This record gives sequence, structure tokens and C-alpha cells, in this order.
Amino acid sequence: PTNTTELATGTDGVVYELEAGVDKTFGSALLAMNIGHRGIPTVEFEDSTWGSQIYTRIGGAISASDTTGAAIEYIGSGVYGGDSSTKPKELLLSGWKRVGEDGLNLRGGFGFGLNDAITAPKYRILFSVGLEPLDAKDSDGDGLLDNVDECINTPEDIDGVLDNDGCPEPTVVKVVVVNQFGEHVDNATWNNGTESGKSKETYEAFGSEDEITFTASAEGHTDTSVSTAIPDKELFKVKMELPMVLGQLTVKAVDTKGNPIKGATWSIVGQDIFTDMRAGRPADVKPGKWTIRASAEGYRRVERTVSVVKEKEEVVVFELVPSKAQLDGSKIDIKDKVFFESGSDVILNKSFSLLEEVSFILSDHPELTKIRIEGHTDNRGNDDMNMELSQRRANSVKQYLEKQGIEADRLEAVGFGETQPVATNDTAGGRAENRRVIFQVVERSDD
Repeated sequence: PTNTTELATGTDGVVYELEAGVDKTFGSALLAMNIGHRGIPTVEFEDSTWGSQIYTRIGGAISASDTTGAAIEYIGSGVYGGDSSTKPKELLLSGWKRVGEDGLNLRGGFGFGLNDAITAPKYRILFSVGLEPLDAKDSDGDGLLDNVDECINTPEDIDGVLDNDGCPEPTVVKVVVVNQFGEHVDNATWNNGTESGKSKETYEAFGSEDEITFTASAEGHTDTSVSTAIPDKELFKVKMELPMVLGQLTVKAVDTKGNPIKGATWSIVGQDIFTDMRAGRPADVKPGKWTIRASAEGYRRVERTVSVVKEKEEVVVFELVPSKAQLDGSKIDIKDKVFFESGSDVILNKSFSLLEEVSFILSDHPELTKIRIEGHTDNRGNDDMNMELSQRRANSVKQYLEKQGIEADRLEAVGFGETQPVATNDTAGGRAENRRVIFQVVERSDD
């Protein structure tokens, strides 16, 4: 009604509405509700006051097929503070049917009032004819309507690369070939019957539950195969282990008389998996040239480069000589002396092998965090000169060990001059004993 109050509930003022709605689909069913405020100037009509009101509509619909469906709706409103005569309620039943292939849709409904309030109808009949094109549907259920879906019968995939074309994207397949040590095999090739390539190369494939067999091969390796399905995702990695054909290495350690040394071990420098291996026991090793280190308690360790050939045994015998330096409690005990040029801090060549053994001990025992290199002299000459000479000699030893790869912060050099003799200075033999270098353990990280 839009006329004056003389004609039913019409008004000559301004009417406005504020409304909110929500709906939710459950398969082929739909539930919906909207609620709003209708602003109407206040008027008196018969025995009731007509004015602003709250209204609501609640409904449900279901599609029986692609061409038919039905719905039921409840419609109600009420004037704020009004009596029952200003709160009409109505129920509406409706249905629809699609006719032909041109999108013609017929809808019809029947409604009736649920009370005697003003504007509640005795009955209401609705009918509509509409055009709803058939392509306004989602045949493959991927969320894109057929009119914008380039693949209406194939859903967009779920690989995280959802786009607007409606077609599935292929999975990027990357084939990686490694040996039994987890190292990449650079010269490996693979084949799956339809695709082939080198290790780490990729190709595109559509996800499928069918398994594909990949075969890999490389010179010096044993061919291998693996079967897997290609999942529907952005990237799928096929990792294949291609065993390397190995050679056999046996390392033996003997003393200067040719007798086996009990407890001797060997290692491949730079290869963590071959560390402190028992001497005399064969091991499978990758072909190639390797630096082998043999060692035993009380003996000087020895290094040598050997060549390992696939499917062949290489036997290496190390002759170990007794060590001149050993870790003994709180010091590194040396069975020889560090010799210098007379009155100088220049180390003589014959002491290099001894100092090298000291560096080996420090390398093998990182728990020795601080070593004091002590320089001592006999009492001949000026006291101050002897103190200064002992300091310079300790410094020279420290510098030599640093050049051997020992960290500088693990070493300290201290000269004591003639202040700490261990023998008499009245004989040549005693003075020779007092001229010495000592390696004292000051700090260690273990117990």
C-alpha cells in the first residue's frame, strides 16, 4: 500500500528498510534466513497503531533433480511494542520446473496467513516465468560454472594451483638418483616407459592411482627399479637408490718386526663412515683414490694414498714405529727433545717429526682446550737473557703447531728461563736435561 491512511495501511511518509541475510547449502538442499528493520511513520488504523517494525523470513529449498525443486518459507513481521493485530504471519509453499533446453523456468507458489493480523492474507498465489541458461551450472563440481569452465567434465585439481580455467594442472615429477651413501649420481639416467631423462630432471604428468615403474642406471652402478603412483600435487619427487659397485680394502698395521699391532685402527681422511676401522678386517669402499690413516696407541700414525678398484681387493700394510709423543694424564710426554740452534729460537729439522706427533695428539683430542708450552734453559749465561730465550723458543714451538692446523687459542707459550731446573747444572748431562720444552695440559673439556 502506498496511499494515505484512508486506504488501508498506506502512508504519505518515507519508508526505508535495513536487512541482513544468510544462507547455507547442504548438498542439494538450501537453508536461508533474512531479518530486517522497516521504518514506517506512525499512523492509527482502526484499533491499532501502525509503525516501524521488525520482519523476518526463514525458508528451506531442495532440488529433486536438475529440472525440479520445491521450497517452504515462513514470513513474519511485527510493529515494535504493538499488539497481536500488528504482527502478521504467513506460510508460503512453492516449486519450480525447468522446461526444455533453452533455460525456461516455471515457478509457482501458494501461501496463506497464520493469524488474523493486519496484512496477513487469507491466501496468496504466485506464478513466474524466467530464463535461467543451462550453462549457469557446475557440471564437474569444481566451483567454476560451466560458462567459464574450460573443462566442464573434469574438475580443477587439488594441487594448490587452483586457477580460473577450470582444468586440472599436471604434477611436476622430479627424479633424483643417489647411491647407497646418499650421494647424488651425476651420470645416472632413468626411464619409465614413456618419459626418460637424467637425475634431477623433471617432467609433467597428471595424478593417477596407477603405479609407474622407474628404472635407473649408471656406469659403475647396479641397475635398480622402483614403482610408485603419481599423486595430484604441485611437485612430487621420486628418489631412487642406485647401488655403486664397490671395491674391497683391507688395512693391516704391523710393527718394525712385522708383527700385527693389537688394537690398531684405520680411517679414510674426510670420510666419516670410515673412522677408526679395525685393522685387518676388510671393508667395502667406493672405487677411487683415498688417503688412508693408520694409528695405534703408542705408535706414530701414518698416512698413505691408495687406489681402490671396483670388484677387486686392495690390501695395504702399514709399518708403524713407536711414537715419540704420548698423552700422559696432565701433559703430553715426549720421549725426545725439541732441539734449537745454539743460543737461538730456530727449531732444528730433526725435531719436526716430534712436533708433528704433538700436533697429531692435539688434533685427535679436541677435549684438550688449553696447552701451555713451557720453555726452560740451563743456568749458563745471563738470567734475563735465559728468560728471554726460553720465551722465544716457546713462541717458536707454538707457531709451528699453529702452522700444523692447531687453533691458536688452545695454545699458550711461557718461558721460565733457568728458574725450574730438573737436574744439576754442574754437569753437562744435567744442563742438557734442564734445556727442555714441556707440553702441559692446563684445561680440558671432559672430566
